Amino acid sequence: ASVNNSAFTNSLTTNLKNSTGLDIVAAPSGSAQLEVSEFVGEDFELTTTGAPKLLNCEPGFLLVNNTINTQECLLCGARTYSINPFDRCSREKGFCEVRECSPCAAGAECT
Repeated sequence: ASVNNSAFTNSLTTNLKNSTGLDIVAAPSGSAQLEVSEFVGEDFELTTTGAPKLLNCEPGFLLVNNTINTQECLLCGARTYSINPFDRCSREKGFCEVRECSPCAAGAECT
């Protein structure tokens, strides 16, 4: 991605730090690449304000992204499961709220 606007990169740096708590610096150098190993397996996109928005999670997690500050891949607990991170998520709203994972069927073992 081309990043030649210092106002954009300043906003991006601020929003990344505020939403992730990580010290990530963006600089107007002509291109940008972001690699954060803490978020492996999670898909993000940058909003128009430069804030990262969580888009997807691995199986076994539910996507929660109704606010930038509280977005997460919510791990399903004991005796529950999720194959699809969008289970019971209102896609029409464009975001997913906190919700419960599906309960295991009687006699099934969910780990």
